[in-house]
Amino acid sequence: MRIFFSSVILCLCCTLASQPVHAQKWNFFKSGLSAPRARMFSVATQAKIKRAIWRAALLRRPDHFRTITCLPGGYSFISPKALLPKPSMLKRQDKIPPLPFKGSELLMFRGMRLDADGKQLRHILRAGMEVSKSHHFCMIPYQGKTYPPGTKAIYTALDPQNAVSFAIKTDDDLDKKPFLPVVFHLKRTDWGTFVAVPHDIPSSWIYHVSALLQIDGRLTWGEITLGPNGHFTFMPYPSAQP
Repeated sequence: MRIFFSSVILCLCCTLASQPVHAQKWNFFKSGLSAPRARMFSVATQAKIKRAIWRAALLRRPDHFRTITCLPGGYSFISPKALLPKPSMLKRQDKIPPLPFKGSELLMFRGMRLDADGKQLRHILRAGMEVSKSHHFCMIPYQGKTYPPGTKAIYTALDPQNAVSFAIKTDDDLDKKPFLPVVFHLKRTDWGTFVAVPHDIPSSWIYHVSALLQIDGRLTWGEITLGPNGHFTFMPYPSAQP
């Protein structure tokens, strides 16, 4: 592949050099590049060509692959299915890239495994999180108050890395069914390693959503948002750019 990209660049350079006017422009441009900068320019050009080929391949793919639109630095799609990581990729904890940020005094985090087509995420971003759908109970005090046994609660963590473990956890059933790993950045309402919220969380409390998708064959964290047209946009975090 490296030979292919080098050949493409060499052909382009030769073509430009074969024409008098372009040859002068190329020689002037080339003279302004030192050897290290020229190598950096070559690597950057190869990366752009590789990214263009990958995007062109996506456009030729059938079904949900055609819903992906490549944006400057990101992607837009109706369903995230085409970019979901394989469950087998999520089994190795050492292969999961860490979130490129730490906790905040203003935030708490909730990791979730959502359905592959994005319907659950779309619903949560519009309607918030409903405590009635939770499978957990309020076993720890919330805002200084203890709740009776059987009170449902939405569990969150103050450390985003703790939330990641709930977003990527797999088992035998999930191994055969891809899912969407996400971490919600929520308005903090209490203190403690974990916060059990015994009520609904409105969508206005959801500040950001981080998703783990497969970009160019690599697990990549980025922010996922929902537009007014119902399309998702995924922007890889700067430190996670392919």
